[in-house]
Amino acid sequence: MSERDELAVILEDEQEHGNWASTPDADLYGCMADAILAAGYRRPRTVTTTDELAALAVGSVVLHNGRAFQHYPEHPAPFDEYKQWKCADGGFVRSTKDGSSILPATVLHEPEATK
Repeated sequence: MSERDELAVILEDEQEHGNWASTPDADLYGCMADAILAAGYRRPRTVTTTDELAALAVGSVVLHNGRAFQHYPEHPAPFDEYKQWKCADGGFVRSTKDGSSILPATVLHEPEATK
């Protein structure tokens, strides 16, 4: 099933089980958007600055030039600040301490906040 078909099914289910028939058109679009977001659909987010990159939680994963990098916690050992963003292929960001060499990057995963 394509993403378009999946979205159509979600909206059809919402219409059948919701109360959209009495919803004014302006609110109808909001209800549809809520249903799509509740289903987990998100536009890919791109980070372009070192501040945005630094704001990502430990465990976050970004994609840059076809390589996925995961954010690891800082360690007190020498040069470990260069290993805050490690790649699944064993590489890590070597050229800058702030991770700017992997920018711009598309956010693939952000861990949920712990409660």
